This record gives sequence, structure tokens and C-alpha cells, in this order.
Amino acid sequence: MFELYLKGGVTMFVLTACSVISVAVFVERLLALRTSRVAPRSLLGEVGELVRAGKVAEALARCVGSSSAAGAIFSAVLRKHGAPEALLKEAAQDAGRREAARLERFVEAIGVVAALGPLLGLLGTVLGMIKVFQRVNEVGAGSPVEMAAGIWEALIATAYGLIVGIPALVMYRIILARVDGMVLR
Repeated sequence: MFELYLKGGVTMFVLTACSVISVAVFVERLLALRTSRVAPRSLLGEVGELVRAGKVAEALARCVGSSSAAGAIFSAVLRKHGAPEALLKEAAQDAGRREAARLERFVEAIGVVAALGPLLGLLGTVLGMIKVFQRVNEVGAGSPVEMAAGIWEALIATAYGLIVGIPALVMYRIILARVDGMVLR
């Protein structure tokens, strides 16, 4: 299997690095986008109870202590406690945009791998085909078997590029859907 990998050429190493990066970002984002880290279920109830009891400072402290996106949004609103509704809405929207951007960080790296994987694979195939045709130019057409061997080796890179790119695209869409769900929540 390793010999087959090596026959794909230098782009195989770049594709492997891209694959490792996309999987690492995917796992990191899955861990970072857990509900307990973004919008703890108990936080809204606790903060609501504290505000209704007139304990705004305690509610603010609870939000800041949660280290969650929801806590950051609630904190922005609670800091303007008593302000007109329009200002509260604006504070929530500003904080929400900042938190949404924080939730989406690194996600584009997976999208780049999804786009680059097939292109790098194609580049590997083109480079392999150039070698095949250089060989034909040097020694003549030779046998069709030799030509076929060179061509299939060149196509290994395209297959590997698709093997890297397709899962990266799926991971990218999964993470984007998760971020969108968290932002809506």
C-alpha cells in the first residue's frame, strides 16, 4: 500500500497534510461546539431567575463565569440593564455576531481542504502524465502495457485527492450546520 502511495508522487504528501489538518480542525470544532460549551441549558433558567429576583450583578457574574457564547451574549445585555429595548437588542446582536464568528473560526480551513484536495490530486495526475509523455518522447511509444502502467500511476493522485476532498467537504458541511444551529439557538 505504501508503494502505491509513493507512486502517486509528491502531491500525495501535501494531500496527507491537508487530510490531517481537516480532521484535526473537525475534531476540535466538534469538541468546541458542544451545547454545554456554547449554550448551557441551565444558564438561561438560572440567569432568568436571578434577574427576576433583582440580582442583576449575580446574574452577570454567572454569565461571565460560564465562559460560553450564550453567557457572553447575556453579559452584553445585562451590562445595559435598564436601557431601552432597542439598545438591549443592539447589544445582543453585536455580541451574537462576535460569538458567531468565534464559533466559525478554523472552519474555513476544512472548506479549503475540500476544494484543494481534488485540485491537488489533479495536479499530481498532470505531473505524472508529463512524466509518461516525457518517457514516450525519449524512448518512443513502447508497449501499450508500459503506457498503461504510467497512466494508472498518475491517476493514483487524483483518486487520493478525491479521497481527501470528499470527506473534508462532508466535515465542512457538518460543522457549518452545527454552527448555524448553535447561532440560531
